[in-house]
Amino acid sequence: MDLLTGDDIAPFLQRVPNASLDLVISADVWIYVGALEEVFSLVTAKLKSGKWFAFSTELLAAATEGFRLAASGRFQHTERYIHDLAARFGFAIRVTQPVDVRKESGEPIAGRVYVLQRE
Repeated sequence: MDLLTGDDIAPFLQRVPNASLDLVISADVWIYVGALEEVFSLVTAKLKSGKWFAFSTELLAAATEGFRLAASGRFQHTERYIHDLAARFGFAIRVTQPVDVRKESGEPIAGRVYVLQRE
């Protein structure tokens, strides 16, 4: 069964049976979420072994914290934070690529695209 949904991710994933998904994609979503531990935990539980989690983040350059709320009102995440979450929740990072996630006032906003595989 294929399903495309527009819903809050945590409540949606809580309703999904464990180990039932082949792919979770969230493009330009994490700008609205700071701490991603709950999401990673839920995605880990819901993905079948060996399946995929793809997403983008707005890049937070070198910083001590893993994420922060920027002046734009959007969350930014460090590469280290994403790498740490991937390791903690049993994902192998298969792709990480710099990308401009959008333009604001004509200026590109730096981000990253990640493709993770559940181990």
